[in-house]
Amino acid sequence: MARSKPLIAISDCESTISMSFVDKLKGKGYHVIIVPDKCKLFNLLSTVKPDLIVTSMRSDTIDGLEFLESVKASYRLREIPVIVVGSHPELRMEAERLGAADFLEKPVGADQFEQAVEYGLAGSPWAATEA
Repeated sequence: MARSKPLIAISDCESTISMSFVDKLKGKGYHVIIVPDKCKLFNLLSTVKPDLIVTSMRSDTIDGLEFLESVKASYRLREIPVIVVGSHPELRMEAERLGAADFLEKPVGADQFEQAVEYGLAGSPWAATEA
């Protein structure tokens, strides 16, 4: 059964992606799941397929680029847009090379975050089903 609104998965072990951003997404009717550990999120992706993933660079297990590379290497998951949030702008090109939909440099403003999410969803498989 298709969802009426997109599902956004967020992985951020440091709460860089503030709860106010999450609240805004939920206020727009988006479904949001938060899984701080990227390894646990990757395992969850075997049963849940979000329409967009937002991940921070930092992690206790694997970093954001390793996670992005794993998602894009998976036949089942590679179409899911992934937004990477980090504090090192020099990693932007590497994130884009690996297939990131966007790279947001910290600190991220609410408008910038919302715009990136809307842009990411516009390129997601979910958008194609809504057209």
